[in-house]
Amino acid sequence: MSLVSIINRFTRLHAINKRYVISHTQSFALSRITTIGCQLNHSNIIGRWTSSQSSDSSGISPVFDSALRHGNRTAIKDVHGEYTYHQILNGAAKISLEISKICGGASQRKVAFLLPNTALYTSVQWACWMSGQIAVPLSNKHAASMQDYFIKDTNASMIITTPEHEALLKPIAAANDCPLIIYGRDDATVAVESEMTYKAILSEKNVNNEDIAMILYTSGSTGLPKGTAISHRALHAQVQCLAHSWKITEKDNLLHVLPLNHVHGIVNALMCPLYVGASVEMHPKFDSSSTWSSLLNVNKPSKNQITIFMAVPTIYSFLISEYEKLVSKKHRMEDYIRNHCTERVRLMVSGSAPLPTNIFQKWHEISGHKLLERYGMTEIGMALSNPYLMDKSRDRIPGKVGMPLPGVELKLVSKGKTVLRVKGDYGKGFWSDEILPVYENSHAINVAGELYVKGANLFTEYINRKTETEQSFSTGGWFKTGDEAQFENGVFKILGRTSVDIIKTGGYKVSALDVEMQLLKNLNIKDVCVVGVADVTWGQKIVALVVSDKIDASNLNAFKEWCDENMTSYEIPTTFKFVQEIPRNSLGKVNKKEIVKTFFADVQQVY
Repeated sequence: MSLVSIINRFTRLHAINKRYVISHTQSFALSRITTIGCQLNHSNIIGRWTSSQSSDSSGISPVFDSALRHGNRTAIKDVHGEYTYHQILNGAAKISLEISKICGGASQRKVAFLLPNTALYTSVQWACWMSGQIAVPLSNKHAASMQDYFIKDTNASMIITTPEHEALLKPIAAANDCPLIIYGRDDATVAVESEMTYKAILSEKNVNNEDIAMILYTSGSTGLPKGTAISHRALHAQVQCLAHSWKITEKDNLLHVLPLNHVHGIVNALMCPLYVGASVEMHPKFDSSSTWSSLLNVNKPSKNQITIFMAVPTIYSFLISEYEKLVSKKHRMEDYIRNHCTERVRLMVSGSAPLPTNIFQKWHEISGHKLLERYGMTEIGMALSNPYLMDKSRDRIPGKVGMPLPGVELKLVSKGKTVLRVKGDYGKGFWSDEILPVYENSHAINVAGELYVKGANLFTEYINRKTETEQSFSTGGWFKTGDEAQFENGVFKILGRTSVDIIKTGGYKVSALDVEMQLLKNLNIKDVCVVGVADVTWGQKIVALVVSDKIDASNLNAFKEWCDENMTSYEIPTTFKFVQEIPRNSLGKVNKKEIVKTFFADVQQVY
């Protein structure tokens, strides 16, 4: 049911009582294997596991291992139906056998896969780990040339996909002498062949803590994407700290509309809820109307109602636009939506790109929720988070990203010296379950520097990039994020990438993110991107790419007067260019180096 249908129904009946149904698609055939220029390697049966043998002395086990405890609970709801943990484990066990025939058992070979947002994705991911291999998720947003780059860079031993992507991947598989396996949706849960069951297949351990679990590629917003190798230990640390900090339990139902080739969609929104036995409602892709329908829990039994939603700022912007188009000024409907979101949905998270203040404030007005903004990246998972519990000492403040998550240690480095060092602890301080008083001493500290991170959550290496890996770490195992951060009023604020967001102009260091937030306070601006360009006189000039349907040449001077009245003089962009849309990737990130080349080459003054 679309949001407009809900509104019409609400208007007639003063209640929403028609069920929103995700349509079922036609079944594919079970499976077929296309081997291209490669002999199948029939190795011994894959390694095995049981819950009694899954953990070593350190208590770490693969994330999927916890699924054994959740049995017949619903794990995933997708366009095809509902799947229990047992069903997904069954599908994973069958697929793991086929993976091992090609890769061998516990061989740490790379298995690339391009799959839809369905239960099949999780079955294939778990199958990679059951057989002791490395998962390499791909995205359908990437062109064939980029898919080929990922396959070559990882030296993938096989590719798994579904029929809709066969035409794209078949020539790539052939060019790389790589087996291509085509699966249908039934393979997500099909029973294991012969007398085998998933319990038997899991009867021996096949993965060590430091084994690489997954290779994720960076967004490439500052250069060619880098393959980031993440261990089972790191994944365990990431999901454990998020589940604890955001109070995710088996009672939760999470609405999933994110891409499945980045940390936000894979770890935060999928692995984390499945780790604790929660349920995930997966949409094939983001759609404003269907997302609103799910958030409003139309005609769902209480046990299936959405309690957690995670998205990126761009998604919240689209949801706000849909709301304003269909709901705004219908006061009874506005009250219903706000009350429902406040009472039924307990957590809404934003990440992967800076959250503009205007979106934070508008979403709070619509839903009653202060979005929980967090900070993370492919190499570290999540490192900082605003609080789940709010009191006089803890709040979710626009533009701020809170404190380090439990088990994560941070420091700020300025001019080679550490100016601040802090660590998040389970159940203590910022992450205490108790009501906290205001800590005036911590609020008095105001320092800035490059953000360094340390902890079990860190990645292992950039694959095929030994020098870059070494340069990314300092003495003592600290990862240098390349982000400038500020600690003020007891919480952290990200100022931006040192390479593109910190603009040095006329002796000042200006945060492009701060300038963007200031400009977005003008209600006539829908979106903005601020960058620095080379200038002989000033070192760099601040320029801005703006989306607005109300500002043009006729009233540009009035807009500049607004800037003079509301912004610090040296932070005001010297050049404004207006566009219909700012180019962003699937997570809402902007490649600022490309923005400079595409839109501001004419205003640069190269020395």
